[in-house]
Amino acid sequence: MFCLLVSGSEAEKAALRLLAVSKLINQAVGDALSGVLLVEVILKHMGWSIHRWNELYHDLPSRQLK
Repeated sequence: MFCLLVSGSEAEKAALRLLAVSKLINQAVGDALSGVLLVEVILKHMGWSIHRWNELYHDLPSRQLK
């Protein structure tokens, strides 16, 4: 599996990353720690800081309509 990461195509690398994410996160369990670790890995991979990621969030007002 490591050989594919080194010598594989970009599509193979992306597929292996996606597979690794699916093994880390389990929606049925809801483990927040693994979610935080995943965010940290993604930010590191993209070269973003936590501040840059936070800038993407814009709080919008909500209202409930019935």
